[in-house]
Amino acid sequence: MSPPGSVLHWLARLPPERPVAMLLRHAARPPIPPGETGNELALTREGVTEAKQLGGLLGRRLVSLHTSPVLRCRQTAEALREGARVPLDILSNRMLGAPGAFVVDEVLGGQTLQRLGLESFLEHLISGKGGLPGVAEPSAAASSLVRHMLEHVGDVQGLHVFVTHDSLVAPTVARMLQCPVPPEDWPEYLEAAFFWREGPDVRGAYRTRTSVCLGR
Repeated sequence: MSPPGSVLHWLARLPPERPVAMLLRHAARPPIPPGETGNELALTREGVTEAKQLGGLLGRRLVSLHTSPVLRCRQTAEALREGARVPLDILSNRMLGAPGAFVVDEVLGGQTLQRLGLESFLEHLISGKGGLPGVAEPSAAASSLVRHMLEHVGDVQGLHVFVTHDSLVAPTVARMLQCPVPPEDWPEYLEAAFFWREGPDVRGAYRTRTSVCLGR
């Protein structure tokens, strides 16, 4: 199985002269047991293989690796690095996990997620509604995450990968690109959104969508 088509599409079209932040969902994992967070779930064998394949496609375009502290995200970063054959440090970044940009209180946020279920929880963040216990206002959280990534990217040309979860990628896309992200458009394993600067603007891209980001 190859990386998602949308990732291949944008890798061929991203501006080569600019630093680009790639907000990437981790590779494939087993199902999360009911009532658990799944933080200790490792990648499947297929997930490791697919992440190495994506790393090979990135190659020397990959210039930095940042990851959620969760095991499956770190394993994804390690497989990307192995596939790309680049000697990079893997930088743990709590903004990409929980607590992080969206879940600001791990206990309350986890309880909220368990109470609502992942689909309702994500739909709430994607819609931009506020007021969930332990969770930041979604538009502010998305803007903060993109700003944080671009500060880390700086002026270093190439792809800067930030490995995280679908629960961060989907609402960040929805709030920053101001577009609907229904369940069928939630990111697959190893699917990504891309962000870069063009003069005073920040541009974002995901699947077939690209636009100047709002609330940056």
